[in-house]
Amino acid sequence: LTVQGQVDYDRLLKATEKLETLNESLSRRSGELVGELRNAAVPLEASTDPGIAAKLRKELDDAAAAYEHTCTNLTQLCDKYHKAVDLWRRYREAAAAVRAFADHHETFLHALRPNDAPEAAQACLEQEA
Repeated sequence: LTVQGQVDYDRLLKATEKLETLNESLSRRSGELVGELRNAAVPLEASTDPGIAAKLRKELDDAAAAYEHTCTNLTQLCDKYHKAVDLWRRYREAAAAVRAFADHHETFLHALRPNDAPEAAQACLEQEA
């Protein structure tokens, strides 16, 4: 997954949704599109030389394989984008938790009076153990 320029969570999520929509559309119409192409080639295949008809069938098979390969690649790309969105979401949640933890402890430290510092330090050491 290569990103050019600055990307934020919302843009990544929107790109993932667009890819997913495209993937669903292509996957849903896969058999339909390839079938239409094959059906359109039947009259041409029937009216040409057997060698040409064989080449046409091979080209149709290659086109169908390329289409399937493209659909597979798009599915894999969607999976990568989904994983990136999930990773970014987990990062944001972890960053918020760390920020809240730090803010809480910073507030506690600012509230300490100088005479309370040794007791607070001892309590922290005991809590870590």
